[in-house]
Amino acid sequence: MFDIEMVDFEVEHLTNREIQCLRQLAVGERPQRIAAILGIAPITVEFHIRNARRKLGAKTREHAIAIVISRGLLSDETARRAARAPKPPLKAVASI
Repeated sequence: MFDIEMVDFEVEHLTNREIQCLRQLAVGERPQRIAAILGIAPITVEFHIRNARRKLGAKTREHAIAIVISRGLLSDETARRAARAPKPPLKAVASI
């Protein structure tokens, strides 16, 4: 998995919008729904998530969420909801 301790935390500060997007992502919302909740375009949600990942040095969205939870940037309630969020089903891979 990811070693959260190995991430360099001398990073730029996350914007409020980046934190909002990560918070919604952490509780299982998809970019389309996050966009509707925040009143912005889905591509803008993707932009904020990508920027947050870059600033955090995260390899994936899940890695970014783990980092912000471990650093206390999401509330305890959000972290609890994230842990209980349903996981999307795995996609079947067609064999050739």
